[in-house]
Amino acid sequence: MKITTATRTLLTTSLFAAGGLLGQSTNQGRLAQDFDKTSLQIQGDAKDAKDYTFSEKDKFTKAMKCDLAKVNESIDTLDARINTASASTKAEAESKLDALRVKSKELANQIDAVPKATESTWEGVKTDTKDSYSKLKSEVARERQWISKKIGA
Repeated sequence: MKITTATRTLLTTSLFAAGGLLGQSTNQGRLAQDFDKTSLQIQGDAKDAKDYTFSEKDKFTKAMKCDLAKVNESIDTLDARINTASASTKAEAESKLDALRVKSKELANQIDAVPKATESTWEGVKTDTKDSYSKLKSEVARERQWISKKIGA
């Protein structure tokens, strides 16, 4: 994976944030490490590395399911991090995470329908699925930033 300046800056910032958490407690430090590890995993998505053809739709489906699992892991990590937040922040974060889970389930249904694509509908189905995934991934990143800002990590 080629690391751009922006990615390097994001990683550095994440590591400093994780370092701040490590001093608070071992458990919170592990959460910060898991959080950073998960965000790095999401950046290396299989479906972005290759443009799948119609004959490779099974591979595309498997790659998208794997990518979605990484996003769901990130959502779960965010959920674990909000336990240290105030009651009002936790309630707001839970609402945001619930909305992400709904969108994740919708994407899972969309991915499950990929094998039904025909050769004539393949490009549209593939593009729609990638777009839905990209939107979900962006929303998770936005909520990750919001949670980090709210809980000071």
